[in-house]
Amino acid sequence: MKWFYRMSTWLLYGYVFLLPGQARWIWREASLGGWVWEYGRGSLYLTDFLWVALLLCAWCFPHTSVRMRQWWLALGALVIIAFGSVLASVHADTSWYAWLRLLQGISLIWIIYRLRFSWRGISIALIGAGVVQAGFGIWQFFFQEVMASTWLGMASHAPAILGDSVIETTAGRFLRAYGTLPHPNILGGFLAVCLVLLIPLLASVYRDWKYGWYGAIGVPASFVIILTGLLFTFSRSAWLGAGVAFVGMFVASLWQRDRLRMRLLCRAAVWGIAVIAVCWILIPEPFQTHLIDGGRLEQRSSDERMMGIRDSFEQLGQTWVAGTGIGASTYANFQERPTTQDGFAEPVHDIYLLVFVELGILGGMLFLWLLGLFITSFMHQLTRRPPVSDGYIAFAVAVACVLVIGLFEHFIWSLAFGGLLFWLLFGMWLKIETFGVVDK
Repeated sequence: MKWFYRMSTWLLYGYVFLLPGQARWIWREASLGGWVWEYGRGSLYLTDFLWVALLLCAWCFPHTSVRMRQWWLALGALVIIAFGSVLASVHADTSWYAWLRLLQGISLIWIIYRLRFSWRGISIALIGAGVVQAGFGIWQFFFQEVMASTWLGMASHAPAILGDSVIETTAGRFLRAYGTLPHPNILGGFLAVCLVLLIPLLASVYRDWKYGWYGAIGVPASFVIILTGLLFTFSRSAWLGAGVAFVGMFVASLWQRDRLRMRLLCRAAVWGIAVIAVCWILIPEPFQTHLIDGGRLEQRSSDERMMGIRDSFEQLGQTWVAGTGIGASTYANFQERPTTQDGFAEPVHDIYLLVFVELGILGGMLFLWLLGLFITSFMHQLTRRPPVSDGYIAFAVAVACVLVIGLFEHFIWSLAFGGLLFWLLFGMWLKIETFGVVDK
């Protein structure tokens, strides 16, 4: 059976590495007001086939003792409440698809629970994918073009195309980095997670020198590439999420007197300041406009976000019991205001408010309770001696990074990639929390 264990482990690493890929078959098109309605589409991604294979592998693994019963009950309750919202949905087809995606995300936790692997392997797979995505993003920013690719799931983007994400300055329009993902903010969120995972991985490399000079050189080089790609997304929510996660990691390391991790964080801060300074000096206009001066597009984005929050509170007042149905909030928005600009409505840019709107008061409270359990468990672990493992810190701060980004973005709940990324990170943290060191 060793070959089977080895195959399933590498299959999991491959799935994690390919997760940002957006190659898909759209089996159900959807539109609102004559415009493409992305949140109503039904898609089958290339990585879904790997997920099915992982599900079968996990089913064949020998059963281990159940040590996460309270978590399974909470996650099962979330699935049941989401199913109830499907039955009361304003658009049942969309809600069925969104519910199945939620079920797929939570099944990732079960797959992680059953399979044998190394937390370092998962981190390396995510960071490797981050390096590739950052490389695409850097290339796209310098050449100011995103070329369409069916195999990579990339649509064409250019600064001159209205509706594409750009920074508008007196020197012209600068296209933001997309990678292979549908929006720069999504790429930014993913790269922020990869950046956060690098420091605990580097600490682990230095502690046991397991990867030799390859790890000691490759990890810092990956840090520079991913940070540069993150800067070129111009995603302020991703920047904030990464910053909060690094501060949290430093405070946790200081509290537990982990000198190696603190020293590496200080070095990372120096590298980060150097990379930011170089990028700002080379191309000052977009950074100046985006962070200091502001502009027409920045103001428009802020106005649309505030309007979305206001509309969501109005919606919540009308459907606070059962919600609009998981995944159906955009359809409910369009019904209320069919003349919405660009012919479609986006979800509110806040996953916490979005969960309340779509699942109702009970689903929203359960989701917050899950996050509260995460925070209290993390704080409890920090009070222990000896210091928590590098793997635990890696995925705890990665989850925290995503939760901070979720205050300003919706893709973590509304899109397949964002949901799978969140449940993958949460599942990794939960397994280390429950079983300790995860290293095969």
